[in-house]
Amino acid sequence: MVKKFEFGKNLLELDIAGEIFQIDTTDPKLIENAEEYGKKMQEYANKAEERAKEIGNAKAMEEMIQICVDSIDIMLGEGAAKKIFKDRTINFFDCIDIINFVTAEIQQARNNKLQQYSPNRAERRAKK
Repeated sequence: MVKKFEFGKNLLELDIAGEIFQIDTTDPKLIENAEEYGKKMQEYANKAEERAKEIGNAKAMEEMIQICVDSIDIMLGEGAAKKIFKDRTINFFDCIDIINFVTAEIQQARNNKLQQYSPNRAERRAKK
């Protein structure tokens, strides 16, 4: 009898505002971009007051929103933010909510997948 291997589905599927996105949670580029986004937001947050004084609160908020929109597009694919928001006005808190949702789901998917390969998996299977 021939043993057969088939690749499983290793993509995380997310439904965001009716749009379906597939993410490879182990993609090094995704990980790098997510880390870069985190640093960029932290840097911006550290100088937000100073930046608002330089260019005004409205312009500073526009810059923060653009950083978030760029992050959404990096994580979900080019044009993802436009697909998600459609005709809805893009605001900072909605962007942050989406980013938090995506990053939490990525982390949970990774943890669930890695748990399948943990040393005590045989023990867990035996208990079932």
